[in-house]
Amino acid sequence: MKTKLFIAGMLIACSACLGSAQAQSNSNPSNVTVIQRSEGETLAKGYVDAFKLIPSKPVFLTYEQRGQGLKVLSGIRDLKSTGATLIVTTEGRTTIVIAATNVVSLTDERPPAVIATP
Repeated sequence: MKTKLFIAGMLIACSACLGSAQAQSNSNPSNVTVIQRSEGETLAKGYVDAFKLIPSKPVFLTYEQRGQGLKVLSGIRDLKSTGATLIVTTEGRTTIVIAATNVVSLTDERPPAVIATP
């Protein structure tokens, strides 16, 4: 008889513990923050990561400039991103800001028609 009472008491105690734990988890939800990068931000980060992996120099960046067609930058010394934009520094210490979505290519191979470097 004592064993049956003991088992019944344990079941009631376990049920009470589970109930209070469930009530606590429902009353105090944790905050979840989801950060979704835009296409431009993802491209910019990808170009910066790719630039770090290109072993040989010079590096050429081809981009489209509205109303002026394709332009090619050569001798890229540094490439950083902020948001969806690229900050390009050339060997001549010129700094140019380009939207990542306007970039056509980033390569260590000379493009077929290298126009003038701005």
